[in-house]
Amino acid sequence: MTRVAAARVDHPFPRGGCDDGAHALRLVLTRRIQIGAVVSEVPEPLRRLNVVLEALFIAHETIYGLHRGLVSADQATARSRSLLAESARIVLQSAPEASAPARALASQWHEQSVLAPETAEQTALKLETELAHTESILRELLAREAVIASELRALAAETR
Repeated sequence: MTRVAAARVDHPFPRGGCDDGAHALRLVLTRRIQIGAVVSEVPEPLRRLNVVLEALFIAHETIYGLHRGLVSADQATARSRSLLAESARIVLQSAPEASAPARALASQWHEQSVLAPETAEQTALKLETELAHTESILRELLAREAVIASELRALAAETR
């Protein structure tokens, strides 16, 4: 299992002081997945993958913010910490593991699109097939993130 160390990442737009490693991983994943100097060069499957991964990161940021609100109000519980940890595992472990084969194909496609355009199309077809499977897994993870956010919102409402 690969561990990603938490890192403070300076962003051009403040994120409310969030120090978790998801932001560092987000920057790395985005660079690896968003391929091509021009967006129109990116195959449609990669755009879809980017959308789902971005939604996962936004969901985790929302969950982090909800938990931080509970902590600030001195209302954090073992349950809220458990939900935050699960969200972090989804973003830092499950999503990268699920998307690794697609990211490898994306990297291969990128190299081929520059060096051997005739083979890039075949790789794009393989990528389409891989993403059909990967996207369904990532959407299930996103659905779980939505449930976690709902549970944290309910916990926050109970403490008011």
